[in-house]
Amino acid sequence: MTSDTSDDLPDATLEEHFAAIDSPDFSIRVEAVRALERDGISERVFERLVQCFDDPDTAVGEEAAAVLARSGGLNGLRAVMVELANDDDNLGYFIRDRLIEMWVGGYPLDHRLGEVLSAEPSDAVREGVLEMYSVMGKRL
Repeated sequence: MTSDTSDDLPDATLEEHFAAIDSPDFSIRVEAVRALERDGISERVFERLVQCFDDPDTAVGEEAAAVLARSGGLNGLRAVMVELANDDDNLGYFIRDRLIEMWVGGYPLDHRLGEVLSAEPSDAVREGVLEMYSVMGKRL
């Protein structure tokens, strides 16, 4: 990547996307997270997206959660539920809102949450799923 603009990210390499996640500009970091979804969710990408939950700007963590929920399979949604359960700042609020937007838009969140809970009924996953079900007006 020759310049630090989000227009460069679609054609960038995986390493350039990883580097862009460390940009001082949060909008570049958000676009880099989106670009990682286009690259496919390898284990290395998965780990980097989970690290984005600790980004100082909640928009980056929120986008990482959406990418993991959409494209990270059951492990991706599991990681998002664990983050919701362990959230000690306001990132969880933004993640919940984004997941609800996805659900309203047709993403089968209620079904996927059930799959995640069946696959790994840990306390953290259960707590995250219960939180989402509560917001969705559903029960276990």
